[in-house]
Amino acid sequence: MEVGLVASEWKLVHCAPHIDWDESQLLGLSSDAPEGAGSPRILLVGLSHDLELANLARRLSHTPARISVLLLDLLPTLPTWLSAPAGQQEEFDVGYCRAFRSDRPVHYHFDRTLRQSESWAMVDIGLRQYAAEQVDTLFWALMTRYRVARWVNSPLNVRAAENKLSQMDVARDCGFDVPQTLVSSHRDEVLAFMTRLRNGAVCKSLDSPVTSPGKEVTRFQYTSVVEPESVDDSGFPRLYQERIHPEAEIRVTVVGRQIFAAKVQPPQSADATDWRISTENHAAFEAILLPDEVRTQVTDLMARLELQVGGIDLLLAHDGTYFLEVNPSCAFLWLERALEIEISSAVMRLLLSP
Repeated sequence: MEVGLVASEWKLVHCAPHIDWDESQLLGLSSDAPEGAGSPRILLVGLSHDLELANLARRLSHTPARISVLLLDLLPTLPTWLSAPAGQQEEFDVGYCRAFRSDRPVHYHFDRTLRQSESWAMVDIGLRQYAAEQVDTLFWALMTRYRVARWVNSPLNVRAAENKLSQMDVARDCGFDVPQTLVSSHRDEVLAFMTRLRNGAVCKSLDSPVTSPGKEVTRFQYTSVVEPESVDDSGFPRLYQERIHPEAEIRVTVVGRQIFAAKVQPPQSADATDWRISTENHAAFEAILLPDEVRTQVTDLMARLELQVGGIDLLLAHDGTYFLEVNPSCAFLWLERALEIEISSAVMRLLLSP
């Protein structure tokens, strides 16, 4: 069944730049345990084109810590190495998972452009789903082979926390305002919901999907304004919310007990609802201090989601501060560079702390 999609919801995206990883750090390529007995062993889990992960691995390599990196999108091309006898687990002092979705071999940068590894780009589109399922099974088997004494963000917690509907439930419990929300695939139900809204509606995905309508085309879905005439029976659940006209959009980056907050003016276009589409000048962001009440809500939210690192999107409106979502694998280098704040150093201290 073909499903009609509003053209403005989608944006063409690009493949990732290549990152030269230190192969001595990569699990599956290096057979030798990192040197430095007595130094903390740190496991980093993510994707090969994650700039934040690569930056942390490089900076940590200049410390006494012994660094091992598991790159999920490279698993299809690694030699067979899950052959150790059962019970012989590798042990790590600290683990930090930035991505768990081995079945989604992509990384979403701050502007939500797609960064896909070359190894997956070569897989025929018709085989990707099957190949992804095999990699997913391998990844979770590997997680049973590793013993991590302390996770900063564990794969299980990241997987649970990335569910937008669950996030909203937790955010409400923490005292955040959440836009009126409907999840439905039925046109009549959506239209009835829209009649109850003061400011119109937006449509977004339940997670962060990438669609591939053609062999050479890959697209990402942004939050977009939805008009009654564009609503149809989609055949799959979609997330509709009341549109909020904010005074500012706020990105909150949490690292342990530290909170880095920045605001940007909302897009000027009447149809734009996502700052990532129109904000190319990162200097437009301004560092701010959150009110004590919001800081408490942020801290409570991260604690309930059992995350120590994440990015939270909020809208500041005349009638309150609205919660949008949490991204456990948030990009933060762009904000660090734009505002000259040391987010990476805060993450390193968190990983290296006893």
